[in-house]
Amino acid sequence: MPTLFRLTAPEPHTDVGDALRSFVFAANLLSQDLTGDPALSTTAEAVAQTLRGSSETATTIYLLSEAETQTQDLLDPPGFALGFVQISEPLRADADTLDFQIILNAELQPLPDEEPDEEVQSIMLELFDAAASHAKRSGRSVLHTWLAREDEHKTMAWLSRTLHAKGFQAKLQETHGWIEVSAVPQPLPLDSGLRAEFIQDFQFPEHLIPGVASILSIADTDVPHGGLSTQPGPWDDTRIATIGQELRDRGNQSLGVVLLQGNEVIGYSEVVRYCTGDLSIAWQGITVLQEHARGQGLGMAIKQLLFEALRQHMPEVRRVCSEIAVDNSRMLAINERLGFRAHTTWTALEGQVL
Repeated sequence: MPTLFRLTAPEPHTDVGDALRSFVFAANLLSQDLTGDPALSTTAEAVAQTLRGSSETATTIYLLSEAETQTQDLLDPPGFALGFVQISEPLRADADTLDFQIILNAELQPLPDEEPDEEVQSIMLELFDAAASHAKRSGRSVLHTWLAREDEHKTMAWLSRTLHAKGFQAKLQETHGWIEVSAVPQPLPLDSGLRAEFIQDFQFPEHLIPGVASILSIADTDVPHGGLSTQPGPWDDTRIATIGQELRDRGNQSLGVVLLQGNEVIGYSEVVRYCTGDLSIAWQGITVLQEHARGQGLGMAIKQLLFEALRQHMPEVRRVCSEIAVDNSRMLAINERLGFRAHTTWTALEGQVL
């Protein structure tokens, strides 16, 4: 019988181990099959950072090995790795929720047009059971996972059918794609009474923090989640300071724009660049406006201000990856005007722990 191991997080500045390298290779192969873009690949150090956890998320990776031995926590488990399941548990919000992703060993991944054989199906079911068991131990009752290209990738199609048979339902669709930084027009001057403050590495001046905390709370509830179960967590100065400190400790960078009307924070948009990834790529974070500021062209304005700041402060960044709910019509329209090019549509499935 195969044995399930929980991977331990490598210490900083040490070798990450063969198991983690195998996971990264398998994850990148699957990513390229689904998206066709090697720029979206991850790295061993990025995954190691994730495994070490943060104040926002706890991450666990289980490895299913063909070795018949005792289950334990190891950096490098023995035997051939059949597959992995990566689990993310939000810590500040969504306390009932667990996200999981099943990844087969690269040598076992069927080609997109190949049906998964019985061995592959059995491995994926064991990895799903590992995620469900982890959820029970953690006291979490809601499971989420994301699938792409179910209409043409036969393993994804099989997994989708299998999860639906277990009671999962599609709750949200997102389109993922790119915006070329150089193609975004320069911003027009802001109307009288409006001004922008630029924020590096999530370090907000003290006078902005109450307004920023308020607008981040608005983003948690107003950004479309489809039918996904969500439980927003409170934002305050401590949470904001902790996120910023962790970002800087890891060597990552963020750039944000706070839009103000007088002294009121009415909008915020940000991007993040990860030191462990391709430095020519940044990732779009939230973009949100106060309700009374919507429908006035300020969503476009704040995004143009952000991209102009990118050109000035992170000139190496060539593309920004953006992920948008397909029913977020306003943001889709803004991104399309900025030159957004979609490459993959992802579907979020939600199920209950039985």
